[in-house]
Amino acid sequence: MARLASVLVEFGMADGDRVAMLAANGQHYIEYYFGVLWGGGVIVPINSRFALPEMIEQIRDASPTVLIVDENFADIGAQLAKPRRR
Repeated sequence: MARLASVLVEFGMADGDRVAMLAANGQHYIEYYFGVLWGGGVIVPINSRFALPEMIEQIRDASPTVLIVDENFADIGAQLAKPRRR
């Protein structure tokens, strides 16, 4: 978790920044969750059962600094990472 926290800080996360996470339940979910907290960030879990437009709206609303996506959601994550206008 400390290693993930340091990587997030290298990617630009500062204390209090929001970090969106789209991951399947399991060990990595817990590691991502607590790694963000360890680094001083605020975790914003993206509901994996949402349709893509709902996920996009959740991302827009949260305005995260970093997006963490596990391999199960790589295709969706690529779409979520695209800049979008309101």
